[in-house]
Amino acid sequence: MSSLRVRVLALVGILCGGAPALAAQTAEPGALVGTVMDSVHHAGLVGARVSLTRRPTSIAANATAIVDLAIPSSATLRNMACPGVAFPARMGALVGVITDADSEQPIAGAEVVAAWSEHTADSSTSSLAPELRTARVTSDASGQYRMCGVTTGEWLLVQVQRFGRAGAAIRTTMTDAVGVAVLNLSFSGATSFMLASSAGDVNASPTPQLGGSAALTGIVRDGAGNGLQGVDVRVLSTATFARTNDRGEYVLTSLPAGTQELEVRQIGFAILRRSVELRSDRRMRHDVRLDRIVSLDSIRVNARRSSVYAEFETRRRESIDGKFLTETDIVRVQPKFTSDIVYLSPSFRVLGQGPDAKIISSRGGLQGNCETLIVIDDIEAATINEVSPPQIAAMELYPATAGAPFKHKSKYGCGTIMIWTKR
Repeated sequence: MSSLRVRVLALVGILCGGAPALAAQTAEPGALVGTVMDSVHHAGLVGARVSLTRRPTSIAANATAIVDLAIPSSATLRNMACPGVAFPARMGALVGVITDADSEQPIAGAEVVAAWSEHTADSSTSSLAPELRTARVTSDASGQYRMCGVTTGEWLLVQVQRFGRAGAAIRTTMTDAVGVAVLNLSFSGATSFMLASSAGDVNASPTPQLGGSAALTGIVRDGAGNGLQGVDVRVLSTATFARTNDRGEYVLTSLPAGTQELEVRQIGFAILRRSVELRSDRRMRHDVRLDRIVSLDSIRVNARRSSVYAEFETRRRESIDGKFLTETDIVRVQPKFTSDIVYLSPSFRVLGQGPDAKIISSRGGLQGNCETLIVIDDIEAATINEVSPPQIAAMELYPATAGAPFKHKSKYGCGTIMIWTKR
C-alpha cells in the first residue's frame, strides 16, 4: 500500500480524550501536509482523520509546512493503555469513558463488565469447548476505565453497571495487531434495568425489555448508495421494531437512553450490529450501509413454506444420519448466536464467535479443518450467524454427506447444516 499524502486538519489521540482544538486561527492562511503511517503494518494509513491540536508547529503565512505522523506500534499502544502490564499472547486492553446519558457528565464509580468465550481443546472428544471469561473494572473520577487483559480477535460483550442497575450489553472487538480498543459508553439510570433481571451476566437478555422516550431514524443503503426497502431494523434489548420504506428510511421510537446496539438484517446482506447513542426526548439519526454477501439471479418461488416444513418432517422420519431440531429445541438451549446451537451435536466444532464463526465437521472426508456447508432457506450462506436464533423455525444437521438433500451435499464431505427461518 503506498503512503497517503494528506492535508493535516487534526492530530487525534489514539486513546481516550484529547487536547482541545485551538480557538484562534492565524490571520494569514497557511497549509499543513504530511504522510500518516501505520506503524503496525508498516504502510501508509488510508482514511485517517487528522485535526489540529496543541502540538507545536510553525506555519509561515501563505506557506506550506510538512509534518509526518504515525500511529504507534501495538506494543506501544498496549503500554500506553496499561503501563507496566505484561500482556499474555492474544490479549489486549479495552479503554474508554463512561458518561451520564442524561447530564452528559462523566460517571465516576461505574462498573464496566466484559465477557467473552475462550475455546479450549478437549482431548477426550477431540473438540473445542467454550469457556466463559469475564473481567470487571471501575471508572475513575473522570469517568475513564482501563481493562487490561481481555481477548483479541473474539467478540467482547461489554456492559455498564451502577447502583444495582445495568445498561445494554454492547459488542466490540479488537485485532491482535493493534491490541487496544476504545469503547466510550453512556448510561442512563432511568432507562436501565435491575441487575436481578440479568443476574449480573452480560450474556443474559434483560426482562422486561427496555423502553424510554428516545427515538432513532435513518436510511439503510446498499453498496451503491441506494435505499433498501423491507429491511428489518431494531434496537437489541427492546421490543421496538421497524421495516424500511421504499426509500430505505426507518423510524424507531420508545427507546431507552444511553449506548444501545442497533441490528439491521436483510436476506442476502451481512447482518450489521453497531452501537448507537440515544438520548431521552430526542430523535437521533444513524444511517447504515449493508454489504451484500450473496449474489443471486432472479428466483421464482414455486412452493409454500408449509411444503418446506413437510420436507423437514419427511427427512426427520426417514434420514439415516442427521439431527433435527425444532423451534422448541432451539428455545430450550437459549443461544446467543446460532452457532451456539451446534454444540448440541458432538459431530461439529465451532471456531470463533459472532459473525466470523465457522462450523467444522469432525466426521468430514478431509483431514484438518473441514468447513461445513451452511444453507439458509434453501440458499447457501457464508456463515451460520447470518440468521439469529429467534428467527429460526427448524434446523437439520448432517455431519457428513449421508442423509443430506442431494443438492446441498457438501462437496468435500464436510457436512451440511440447513436452517429454516420463520415466515
